[in-house]
Amino acid sequence: PAWLHYVCDEVRAAIGEGAAIEGICLYPVTAYPGWDNSRHAEVGLFSVIHADGSRRLRQAMAEELARQRRLFNLDSR
Repeated sequence: PAWLHYVCDEVRAAIGEGAAIEGICLYPVTAYPGWDNSRHAEVGLFSVIHADGSRRLRQAMAEELARQRRLFNLDSR
């Protein structure tokens, strides 16, 4: 979740400079297979599809997302 931490820090800095930010896109929301190889890019909120057809919540990303919501005061809305 380092990328989400970085993006949110940059957005807060932009807001501090007066930019009107309406939202942040959480993309990709799911892990995905690499475009040029078969490695899985585990970058989303949800894992790759498992053998049973399910996806799992990636706990570290969920925790970082919750932390960022608190820092942006979104939990009070």
